[in-house]
Amino acid sequence: MIKKLLLGGVVSAAMLAQVFAAEAKQPQLTPEQQQQLMQLLAQRQQQITVADAVKELPDDLAVINGKNFTKKDLVAALNKQFPNGKMPPGFTAALMKQYAPQIVTDMAKEQLLTEQVQKAGITPSAEMVKNMMEKQLKSASKEELGYLSQMLAQQKKTMDQFINEQSANPMVQKQVALQSFLEKNVLSGVKVTDAEAEKFYNQNKARFVEPQVDDSSWKAAQVKAESILAQLKKAPEKFAELAKADSSCPSKEKGGSLGSFGKGQMVPEFETAAFNLKPGQISGLVKTQFGYHIIRRDAAEKGDKADTIRASHILIAPQPKEVSLPFAKVKEQLIQMLTIQKQQQAVQDYADGLLKKANFKLLIQPAAPQAPAAK
Repeated sequence: MIKKLLLGGVVSAAMLAQVFAAEAKQPQLTPEQQQQLMQLLAQRQQQITVADAVKELPDDLAVINGKNFTKKDLVAALNKQFPNGKMPPGFTAALMKQYAPQIVTDMAKEQLLTEQVQKAGITPSAEMVKNMMEKQLKSASKEELGYLSQMLAQQKKTMDQFINEQSANPMVQKQVALQSFLEKNVLSGVKVTDAEAEKFYNQNKARFVEPQVDDSSWKAAQVKAESILAQLKKAPEKFAELAKADSSCPSKEKGGSLGSFGKGQMVPEFETAAFNLKPGQISGLVKTQFGYHIIRRDAAEKGDKADTIRASHILIAPQPKEVSLPFAKVKEQLIQMLTIQKQQQAVQDYADGLLKKANFKLLIQPAAPQAPAAK
């Protein structure tokens, strides 16, 4: 709940964010597409006015309860969301033309929901926001409180300042009033039983796994490390080659080289073994929390500090296995997830029902996404 208040805004504002999320999902790009992407990124630093964003739309956009929802209505709604009169950076008239049907539909839902809130006698107010926030703070988890505290610290704000700012925000007031209405009239009967959660669990067991390193994983890593060590005893000059081929550490790209390091920079077991080696000497297997290491002490280089050494290593890490989580362990989180899904669907169905009763009709169609220019 706290994070919902932090996000603020209304349905149509969320839609604008989704536009950029969809646009950001790009496949591998050709050089020409990369150039176009760079141009697009540059454009996204620019902002156009609300009036310019809707200039390619027709005057009439939809019909709600027999009344036209016009371009002027859209401009008025957008100006409330963006008081400076400008769209988010990079939002273009072409994007507006493409996503206008969804944005207008969301705004129609918002309008109809707002009417229901008013009919129910719920008036948005600062006091309503304050009461809800204080209630949510009392029931918030440690993780949520930590997230909020971190955010406020970065902004150099106190909790009271944050609550007062949110309470004074008309958009938040409207959101909390709507939330209050929905909880009483739409969501009160939405529940997920243990049986429903267990049924979902049984039908989706593959989703409820976590990686675990067991004794067999450690044993397999040890066997592999011993095999590599045996090869090194016969051919120590192959250290870098074997590191590149088999090491689990990113240092494999440099033949296992870790460069220079001093005491206190490595885990104790690794540090002790490395500092006890002579230049050129290769260790036996050294077990740490990361796996089995084979360490070679390397010759010092000009400029190295006196209290440091150079070393390379080959790390054979135990490979985790996916282990199924029992229902009891995921039950609480699963019920929470399914409840949120049910609530979202309930609100969606309720809003769709309002659209149907209002004889809502779109008068515009989405524009096709623009293809990259041909060369």
